[in-house]
Amino acid sequence: MPQVKLLSIITCATLLLVVCTKNSLGKYQEQDADYFSFNINEPLLGPLSTVLHQNRNKPAGRHGFIQSKSGHFTFEDGTQARFWGVNLNFGACFPNHADAKKIAKLLASLGINIVRFHSMDRWMEPNGILDKNGHLSQTQMDKLDYFIYMLKQEGIYVCMNLLVTRNFEKTNGIVEIKDMPLGGKPANLFDPTLIDLQKKYAKKIFTHKNFYTGLTYAKDPTIALVEIVNECSIFHYWYMGMLNKKNLPNRHRPIAKKYQRQLDPIQAQINCKRSKKVLEML
Repeated sequence: MPQVKLLSIITCATLLLVVCTKNSLGKYQEQDADYFSFNINEPLLGPLSTVLHQNRNKPAGRHGFIQSKSGHFTFEDGTQARFWGVNLNFGACFPNHADAKKIAKLLASLGINIVRFHSMDRWMEPNGILDKNGHLSQTQMDKLDYFIYMLKQEGIYVCMNLLVTRNFEKTNGIVEIKDMPLGGKPANLFDPTLIDLQKKYAKKIFTHKNFYTGLTYAKDPTIALVEIVNECSIFHYWYMGMLNKKNLPNRHRPIAKKYQRQLDPIQAQINCKRSKKVLEML
């Protein structure tokens, strides 16, 4: 009998949920009657697009390199900068030439003036920037060069990410970090080998000369921002309890323990202050 009652209750509750959901959807549909569909796959046309294009400074970089002054992004010539951008991941950073031109125009029509190239280091070509030997792929660099050139023509800047999710085990044969998070984190902050590999990668990227702009990445103000390491902090890995995990190689553990010993007392002080505040509120 109890099972029958329980089944009846569940059935009634389900029917009630369906009725309520249907009524709610009806109300939302009425409220959304004045809305229109927005197809991001087509360039934005009309007055707004005209305004966005008129206010765009082409090509990107015409005002010099980006700087930080009084808490604001400012170009070398004193022009204040504001960015509205999107994120491109993995293979999306390497469109063919025809698509690169279309994408640049589409983004420009939507008012976007900066693109973040993210996780280019995760996969090998054709979905990443590295070849099977862990070197910069010439094919991928040509695609990236042309894409940046097209973005530049449309007044769109670049935020270049360096270390994001690189698999050092596959690209450089560092097997001992296979159980660590991608990018060798957090050992990438203190391991000499990983630091050296990051430096070499950054040097190759920024000394690379873009065939289409005629500039190295280091000399092109179109590349406005650089993210050296994505989402990586000793504090984060310490707070998550990952500095004392077994997945750290043996040679890293003394360094990790050193950070652990330095940070644990700070956490104890924070917890003590929080406890005092809670007691004061009671």
